[in-house]
Amino acid sequence: MKYFAPIYKLKYLEETIRNVIFMYDKRKFCKAEDFVALIGMITDLTKTHGNFCLACMRYCHHYLGKHVTVFGWNVKFMLDVQCIAEIIFS
Repeated sequence: MKYFAPIYKLKYLEETIRNVIFMYDKRKFCKAEDFVALIGMITDLTKTHGNFCLACMRYCHHYLGKHVTVFGWNVKFMLDVQCIAEIIFS
């Protein structure tokens, strides 16, 4: 059995990644809900792209968890260089 990710899903993921990188470049805050949606989209590719998707987002999971645990889901935060590096790498 072959698994694949639909083209529309990959294009939406690419657009979301561009938006997050743009927000980082402009030093804008990222909402936790938006960031978890991006992490979820990348993690959802595990079946088609393998465990690589989980491994390359490890720091982002911890970074999000740190902020959500302390401040709750309504938090806005600035992404750091390591998060952006993982997002670009994935």
